[in-house]
Amino acid sequence: MIIEHKRILSQSKRFLKSNDVRQVLENEYIKSQKWDYEKKCDLAILLGMTFQQVSKWNWDRKKRDQR
Repeated sequence: MIIEHKRILSQSKRFLKSNDVRQVLENEYIKSQKWDYEKKCDLAILLGMTFQQVSKWNWDRKKRDQR
């Protein structure tokens, strides 16, 4: 019996942020580096992104500052 493993691929595609979206995220980050749940939800709705995308952008931005 041969068992074939298939990689499950995500249905979502990479989301390339426009300059306007990046500018809004950057401006909000400058105001406050620590975003709470509501802030991330509001930004996600405003920018047409998912909560996870906004959270990841914030996390990556904090890591970039630490370097």
